Amino acid sequence: MMRFGWAKSARFKRALHLLGGVIAVASLYFVGQRLYQYRHEIDIDLLTPGFTVSLFTLIGVIGAANVFLALAWHTLLRRQLINVSVRWSVLTYGVSQLAKYVPGNIAHLAGRQVLAVAAGLPGWQLAKVMAVELVVQAVAASVFAVLIIPVVWPGLTVWTALLCWAAAIGGVGWVAGCLSRAITQALLWNWLFLLSSASVFVVILQSILSETLSFTLIVATGSSFIVAWLIGFITPGAPAGVGVREVVLLALLGSYLPEQNLLLAVVLARLVTLGGDIIYFSIAGIAVLQQRKNAAP
Repeated sequence: MMRFGWAKSARFKRALHLLGGVIAVASLYFVGQRLYQYRHEIDIDLLTPGFTVSLFTLIGVIGAANVFLALAWHTLLRRQLINVSVRWSVLTYGVSQLAKYVPGNIAHLAGRQVLAVAAGLPGWQLAKVMAVELVVQAVAASVFAVLIIPVVWPGLTVWTALLCWAAAIGGVGWVAGCLSRAITQALLWNWLFLLSSASVFVVILQSILSETLSFTLIVATGSSFIVAWLIGFITPGAPAGVGVREVVLLALLGSYLPEQNLLLAVVLARLVTLGGDIIYFSIAGIAVLQQRKNAAP
């Protein structure tokens, strides 16, 4: 009976990943179709040498922001009495993180688990850390959903939304503090990552638009990016939320911004994110290879 239940659960998980993969493909098709539709209206002249240099700078920012996630993982490892160095956590996280682009959206988690077990760490405790890490990431992003309320309900002012968001941050922080200091620290590291990523998207969008974004739109844009990140994060089978995140952003902000400019910003943000992930992976990979070379007899 238990065996039947396990098999049923496995089939259900495979079905979820298949559904997530289909959603990701459909989302990519939607974004591609919109790109094709606006191909003549998107001003490629915006991509000046100066703007290109700015994009490479933002790639560096994203690469550095990924370290916040590694530090959150390190904090949770220490909570389980897994004593590893910060350097080890940051390098291991960086070497495995690029695998999130593999269809299924779990290869980076499995890869990190394998690397950690190979280093002699206890597999069961690592699995518990992974579960807590995923919950912390989802909770950290979910509190920003309060800030998109003015987008879907214009009657609410941005200042009211910010007040509610501050209350949500305080509430989540208080609950986390009651559970564990490590969880509070992991939340803070995740919030730093999300705010850095959202800021990068806002900068890209502002660079493309001819008019200056109002404070209300800056808040709406940044929070919409984080909510889109969350939806891509929880969609099973969508590698790194590819396609899903972009469609959510277009749905949330399409009524407030020129769609062709928003579409270009969304695509550039994805390229910047990918570039940042590659930078982090490359630096971590080189450091690990050098470390192994130095340790070899």
